[in-house]
Amino acid sequence: MTSSELRHEIIKQANNYTLRKGFQEPNHYFHSPGGVVIFKKYDQDKKHGNFLDASFDVIMNTSWKAKFEKLHTHFHDGTKELDSCNSSDALLMNIFCHPRISEWKGIREMFGGDNLKKIKFGCMPKISKNINKFDNTEIDMCSTTFFVEAKLTEPDFTSKKKSVVESYIDFETVFDREKLNPSDSVYHNYQLIRNILTLKKYNDKDFYLICDQRRSDMISSFNVTLACVKEDRLKARCHLVFWQEITERSGKDLKEFLQEKYGF
Repeated sequence: MTSSELRHEIIKQANNYTLRKGFQEPNHYFHSPGGVVIFKKYDQDKKHGNFLDASFDVIMNTSWKAKFEKLHTHFHDGTKELDSCNSSDALLMNIFCHPRISEWKGIREMFGGDNLKKIKFGCMPKISKNINKFDNTEIDMCSTTFFVEAKLTEPDFTSKKKSVVESYIDFETVFDREKLNPSDSVYHNYQLIRNILTLKKYNDKDFYLICDQRRSDMISSFNVTLACVKEDRLKARCHLVFWQEITERSGKDLKEFLQEKYGF
């Protein structure tokens, strides 16, 4: 399934979800010009159409609520990133902000036995570059033992100029440059490359890519990039997890929410 196909499927699920919940437009949501369902806070801002109540309550009582101020990059009308039905950040927070997430054995085992209580969204670990420079590009989520990149309907892992990618100090040590098969000017799957480079510095952490199991393109990109890593020990610290797998291992209320709203 392509990113466009999944996007339309997620929008379809979101529209059906609004009907089942009895949401009314524009009180609980509205549609963007492209048809994306944009959910809103309601019940005196105590609830949000894009979030499970239990997760939203946790978010609004922690510093994580600041994430709701981030504007959506594709809209210019004040729409926030976490309001969109296609938001991978909203999906990630629905799961990992659930008050009982650390109680579910299946989820803990999936993430290396971590108790999942020390989660941070929007981490900015530093990676060394040439000439005494650093890169601290944001990673979606981290804990004391892992980094997470979350994808849903994003088209790819972006591309970056060869000069930028090759400026990372550990690039030649970690990757087989020829296997990465860069074009004349760029490396593809830049976000994966950078996340794996992060592991070289933070050797006490693992990396997890979470995506939809229907995204064969992203699965292929992950496997192709991982095959270019020289060290087997570093490869073993990189993991691919599907939203569908997380859904199956979640508690009843979250599982039902993910199935109903996203079709997982």
